[in-house]
Amino acid sequence: MLRDIVYPLTLEYSSDGNHLPIEFFMLTIPNCKHIDLKLGYFSSNAIRTLSYGFAQFIHKGGTLRIITNHFLSYQDKMLLDEANSDSAVEEAEMKRLTSLFVSR
Repeated sequence: MLRDIVYPLTLEYSSDGNHLPIEFFMLTIPNCKHIDLKLGYFSSNAIRTLSYGFAQFIHKGGTLRIITNHFLSYQDKMLLDEANSDSAVEEAEMKRLTSLFVSR
């Protein structure tokens, strides 16, 4: 639970301080049910860095929404395009299967 985590007394995390932001994310992400990330810039490298925490989060059924600006690396844009394409295919297949069962 998030209440059980021992946070720094200052509640501050800083890249040049005693408590690094990665510590916060590694402690909290696995304990969340839903995450809304509002980012100025998005990079899949950040997700990769926190992959262990995100793996636990996903395994527990967590959901994630990301809001970011339109500046993406070419690789990230391709990943997002592929994911959207996969989602569209899955959605079309689910509709097709549903119509098969409903029409019986």
